[in-house]
This record gives sequence, structure tokens and C-alpha cells, in this order.
Amino acid sequence: MRLPRRRLLLVALPLVLVAGVALAAQPSGRRPSSSVINACVKKKDGRVRIVASAATCRRNEQAVSWNAQGQPGPAGPAGAAGQSGPTGPAGAPGPAGIAGPKGDPGAVGAAGAAGRAGPTGPQGPAGAGLNSLEGLNGIGCNAGGHAGTVALTYDAGGIATITCGSTGGGGTSALRVNELMTGSTGAAANEFVEIVNTGSTAADIGGFRLAYRSGAGTSDLTLATVPAGTTLAAGGFYLFGGGAYAGTRAPDQSFSAAIAATAGGVALRDSAGAIVDSVGYGDAVNAFVEGHPASAPPATATPGSSAIRLPDGHDTNDNAADFSVSASPTPGSSND
Repeated sequence: MRLPRRRLLLVALPLVLVAGVALAAQPSGRRPSSSVINACVKKKDGRVRIVASAATCRRNEQAVSWNAQGQPGPAGPAGAAGQSGPTGPAGAPGPAGIAGPKGDPGAVGAAGAAGRAGPTGPQGPAGAGLNSLEGLNGIGCNAGGHAGTVALTYDAGGIATITCGSTGGGGTSALRVNELMTGSTGAAANEFVEIVNTGSTAADIGGFRLAYRSGAGTSDLTLATVPAGTTLAAGGFYLFGGGAYAGTRAPDQSFSAAIAATAGGVALRDSAGAIVDSVGYGDAVNAFVEGHPASAPPATATPGSSAIRLPDGHDTNDNAADFSVSASPTPGSSND
């Protein structure tokens, strides 16, 4: 029995759709390049063949076509995050950054203990012999910070007297360690040493050294050396200031080494190394003590406390008698 043509097409249509779905489900590499699928359905028995173009259908075939793929649906929800992978290797270090600005210098540290004395050096060559006392006449000397020459005299009894006569003419100079401070509360390096010339003429102090010894020290620590050509007028003051000196009068020279607060000594040495004047304080037993040590000035709040000669230059060659403690330091000016 022959089926009508319309029925054949209706029967063939599901087959065509099935074939189209099968084509759409093929891997992407095998899908037709066109988004429309074309087919030819044989009118007699409903057999279907897929063609590239509907124009190729024969006269006994019916051309049909349909879309290979519909519009994409909405995106599905995101899947759960997978586990983190292993940590990768460390990267190469980056280039060094630009250096920061230089910081402020720190406070000066306390002076270390004096080192051991070195070995004795070889003996030098013998000097010119002194055949008589008269040979001392005219050689150089220094008295109280003033240069001069030696003069030898005899009295009626034949007793020789050796004096150092000033070459400055008309007067003498007298240099003394006049005042010192060993720190204040919270500022151990707020220190100073003051020298006074109580003589009647100026003193050449070029090359003079301010020396320090610890309480029981046997060797000097040079705090400062006065520049050559420096003179100190009669009645004048020369001021050495410590690393954190905070007085109102600017120092003539500064020193960085600290001096002990409870026991020590300072001395002014001339350019030849001889002691011009010295003072030991506290529990000092060193060679800078004259007679008995002066009382150590206590560390008090700014402006601090100092050990002073009163009046200026007062000297009996006994530090305990010559110095007293003052709660009103006067660096670079009179103690009177």
C-alpha cells in the first residue's frame, strides 16, 4: 500500500530530527561549518540523507533544513573551588633599596680603662755632661706657664740658689686649674675644666696639654692640646668643655673623653710636659693630688655643681683647702 506524500514527510521528520541531533552531538572537530543542517527526504519511502545544500536535493526528494544549535542557555552556577596547589619555588631576590639617610651620631661613650704601660724603651745616648752648677745659668725653664731662663746665685754662706727668671719683662704669669665639673644629673658628659691666669702678664700656653688620670691612675690621658700661638691674658680664663658641655659660655676647646665623677685628677702640663698646676678630687690617690684631694662635685640637676677655687687662683698646694663645692658653676668667668 502506498502512503500519501504528506504522511511520508511526517513519518520522516522525526528521523531527520534524530539524525540532526546525532550530528550536533558529534565532536566539535566533525560538526558542519554551517549552523544550519540541510537534508533531503525521499518522497517515496521517507529515507533521509544529509546534504551540504538543499539545492542538491533531487526531484523525488523533499528539502528540509533546521538549526544545528539553539541559543546558549544561561551560565550555570560556579563550581566549588579546587584545592590549592603546592607552593611554587621562591622567586629571585629583588634589587637592594636605596640607602636611607645617615642617622645622628650617638652620645660619646664613657672612657675605657687605661691600658697597661708599654715596655721600657732603649736607653738614649748620654747627653752633654754638666761639669759645674754654673753650667745651669741661661738654660731654658718654665715657671707658672711663663718661659724664662735659669739663674744661679750664691749667698754669703756659699749656699746656691737656682731661680727661673721670667723673660716676659716687668711681671709674671700664674696659671691655675681654677674650676671643674664632672657631670650633671642625666648628663654625665656635661663637664668642663677652667684655667685662670692670675698673674700680671699674658702667658703663652701654646702646646700646653690638659691631662686626666683616674683615681689611682699612673698614666695620663690627654684630654686636649692647646694650639700653638695661643696666649692667655692676665686675669683671663681658658675653658675646656666636655662632650655634652651645656654651659652658657662657649668653650675654647672641647674634649670627648669622660672624666670620672667620684675620683680622678686633672693637670695642666706645659709644652715640655712639666706640671704647671693640678688637682685631685674624691678618693684620688694619683700624682695630681696636691696635699689632700678636693671634695668631688656631686652630679646635680642643670646647671650642676662644680669644685672651685675661691677666690680665683687661691693656692696653698693643698687641694682640700683650696677647693670648695659650688651649686652655681661659673665656667669661663670669675668665681668671686
